[in-house]
Amino acid sequence: MKSLITLIPILVACSSCVHSYDSVPSQAGLLDLRLQTVEEPPRPLRFYLNSDEGRDVYQVKVAHRLSEVTILATFSRPGASIQYMHQDGSDVMDLDPSLKGYQVRLTPGSNYFVIEAIEPNGEARHTYKVMLLRNTHVGEILTLVSNIDQSDFSPGFYAPRPIAQYFSTPDEEDGFEIHSIKIRTRGYMPSFDLEIYSVDDNLDVSERLFGFERPDRRGLTEPEFFAPPDAVLDPGLTYAVVPRGGRLKQPLRFDVTSSNLEGEKLSPDWKIADRHHLKQGARWVRSDSNRSLRISIEGTKFVAEPQQDKPEESAPP
Repeated sequence: MKSLITLIPILVACSSCVHSYDSVPSQAGLLDLRLQTVEEPPRPLRFYLNSDEGRDVYQVKVAHRLSEVTILATFSRPGASIQYMHQDGSDVMDLDPSLKGYQVRLTPGSNYFVIEAIEPNGEARHTYKVMLLRNTHVGEILTLVSNIDQSDFSPGFYAPRPIAQYFSTPDEEDGFEIHSIKIRTRGYMPSFDLEIYSVDDNLDVSERLFGFERPDRRGLTEPEFFAPPDAVLDPGLTYAVVPRGGRLKQPLRFDVTSSNLEGEKLSPDWKIADRHHLKQGARWVRSDSNRSLRISIEGTKFVAEPQQDKPEESAPP
């Protein structure tokens, strides 16, 4: 189990988000603050530090389907107290005192709250501001980008070392809520994991952002991996789909394509890289072959705030 004050930095290529954390960084090692889902087993949610307008706010974007989270806060000094407050100053209701932490219902859009740790002397206070953005968009799950059904035939590709398929999101909206990812395999495949990583300025796979739920069955030629509730991608960035697993005697084998036209037909602003990347030592290198892993990304757009209907203009007299 990770230490309560352990930080896991993640490079995020956006103007306001500079790191992500499993827990909010403590001031002088005093407070450990975490968010996790309510269902069993609980799943941790990752924070991003947003320093816009001179304020440090820990932010997390979550899917519309996530309506409750649990706040877990511990303070290292005996006798200290912790207060949970909504933006309007009202206390956060503890829905179930038997649970460790506080359950908070999320409304669509911004859910802003403050956690204040008060030291035993009652004077020193440490304040943490947290913003949970629940997707306000309730739309049909669509294929956002895909090259999985291209008609060209290429032989199956063995992946004897780590392999990644890059893709880029459009520079629009507030981002995209990911529902699932499909990947085309060749022949019988052992169980493997699918993850999304950030891609840094050197076009190297950087840090793990999300892990996906494995399919119930093994050996599927087009397994579908389902996303966690905080799998929200920012606009205008490049990401990597990275399969993990396989064995020396049974390596992962994927179906590939040399054509990406299908993705552009679905949305010209989404891009799937025209070839895969392989890890060589500490670096990720673009393959010499013009072959991409066949993937399909399902999801919907992310809207941070509900759209306000414009008042109808009255007809001129």
